Amino acid sequence: MIPFDRVRGNDLLQRHVNNQKDIPSVYNSSNINPYIVQSVEAICQYVDQLYAIELGANSGKLGQFLLDRSLITRYHGVEKSPGQSSSLSSPVFRCDCDTFLNLFPDNLIKTTNLFIYGDVLEHLIDPWRHLHSLFHKCSPGAFVVISVPCFFHHTSLSGLGSFRFDYEEWGVMDLTHLRHFSLDNILELGSIAGFQQFQSVPIRYAMDPHGEELYHHYASVLPAILEFDKLSIKVESLRELIQICSYQFIVTLQKSYT
Repeated sequence: MIPFDRVRGNDLLQRHVNNQKDIPSVYNSSNINPYIVQSVEAICQYVDQLYAIELGANSGKLGQFLLDRSLITRYHGVEKSPGQSSSLSSPVFRCDCDTFLNLFPDNLIKTTNLFIYGDVLEHLIDPWRHLHSLFHKCSPGAFVVISVPCFFHHTSLSGLGSFRFDYEEWGVMDLTHLRHFSLDNILELGSIAGFQQFQSVPIRYAMDPHGEELYHHYASVLPAILEFDKLSIKVESLRELIQICSYQFIVTLQKSYT
């Protein structure tokens, strides 16, 4: 379970403008996302061998984890500022996500059938064009696994309800996030780029402890009015409730063969 202690609001912005070195957080950005692993495991039921490129790979620990468990056969990591790890068998290439498609050989992209974006697209200036470019370069049948924070998480709604827009050291309101998504928005992003949702791998939702409490309390009594300080929201469906309770969702897309 991911801890939820972090620097936020005025303290974070003051540290940012003063160019102060961050105090190490209890949250480790190189943690392996178990929901991405579960999605890759599910894809393995439909593909004999997976050749993966991970965008936003950090030190490449996720890729090494997938290799060690024989979930993927080949791995290339892409990271603008790679972390250090001496135990990796595959190097992580220093490269901007927005330019890697022009720097990597076309045959490498064509033979890659799994692209992983773990909390990456919300940092890009134009994620729509980026995925659209990937669609035109990758081969039919290629999978894209994406994890993104959900803007309608209860912590964001609490800020709106108190007329605050507080950035965070990490999380849904990360200071470096340029884009925000709902579940419909991320599926729309994939569709606009040309990909289809791969229905055989379910969308996965990551809930924090308070989100789990909200879900179990309201799931059986919908519709219901949820209050976040001065903000009241009528929640009519489980899909709406899940987004309020989830800080992140993980979707699997595919480039159609037709």
